[in-house]
Amino acid sequence: MVITRHDEAVAVLSDPRYVPPPVRRGAAPYTLGWLRERVSRFSSGQVHAERRRTLAERLAAIDPAALRRAARDATVARGGSWEGVPTAVLGAALGASVPVPLVEAVAAGYLSGEESPDADAAVTSLLSLLTGDRLSAGHHTTDHPVTCVLGAGRLSAEDAGQDHGGGDGDVGNGDVGNGDFGDAVAVLTLLLQAHAATEGLIRNALAHASAGNRATGHPGGDHRHQESASGPTDRGVDGLLHETLRHDPPLQVTRRIDRVTGDEVVIDLVAANRDPGVFADPGRFDGSRGPTPHLTFGAGVRPCPGSAHAFALAAGVLDARLGAGADTAGLDAAGIDATRIDAAGIDATGIGGSESMRPGSVRSGSRDR
Repeated sequence: MVITRHDEAVAVLSDPRYVPPPVRRGAAPYTLGWLRERVSRFSSGQVHAERRRTLAERLAAIDPAALRRAARDATVARGGSWEGVPTAVLGAALGASVPVPLVEAVAAGYLSGEESPDADAAVTSLLSLLTGDRLSAGHHTTDHPVTCVLGAGRLSAEDAGQDHGGGDGDVGNGDVGNGDFGDAVAVLTLLLQAHAATEGLIRNALAHASAGNRATGHPGGDHRHQESASGPTDRGVDGLLHETLRHDPPLQVTRRIDRVTGDEVVIDLVAANRDPGVFADPGRFDGSRGPTPHLTFGAGVRPCPGSAHAFALAAGVLDARLGAGADTAGLDAAGIDATRIDAAGIDATGIGGSESMRPGSVRSGSRDR
């Protein structure tokens, strides 16, 4: 079943009967498959609630306004080259600066489940960096405590090598709790989202901004008061982002499984976000709309816990790229040193975004949490 109406999509997203599609079970430790078993995105019920709570607690300690300033300043410091900035800025805020290319390698198959040796190796490397432990894929480390560098103290040997029960009978989302490298997995989850979906949002917004420049003859101009080819963007960067989230979400479908029947339900986010029963003139890109009840950040029982942070990271990059009051102050009020972001692992040549995030393309994975 494919759902295109906004009200029907909200009904499915609000009903705990519908759960994410199952992931492959029993993958070797510290690989992509192992990671996908342990994240909030692909779990449900009580297991999902516990994992999501870990993400929310991490995000609650980060001021979105500080992220926006740091993303803006980092983009300015790199001469407008923004790929990798959201991931590096969020990593710095989390106290977990890791090489962005490693995050990109994992992101390539994170949603779709397309496993590869490169993705597996990147997961192992990232977990080693985040925990301070030298891990090898396929081998648990149970004979000594793992020193964690994420501000959460030490993980016990049991946490490092054992699965924790917590199954709730959901389809394919078995018995892995949140204790197995819980904090490191949570941080990696947030970095993957910052890399993939947030960069896709920025890319789509820049495409609309560019269309507006071509329509008005203002190449590289200020988007606060200009008419674009598909509508006014007179609410500046925020208006541009709000309308991009509605009109061109970085991921275009999300999937659920009916726990009772086993049937798959596909929610077409683009169609739901352009439902004429909810949005006036829905096919028109209109940056003056402001916030709308789009479903890009989810709804119901699984709303995105980091929507404000994703928006802030994207807005900071666009502030720098579109001239909305950017400056080169290096250290913001939260202590995120934007001038040192490259040292946290952004390749100076820039990091390309996932093809799955480009307009008109859909991967088989879900944008679930």
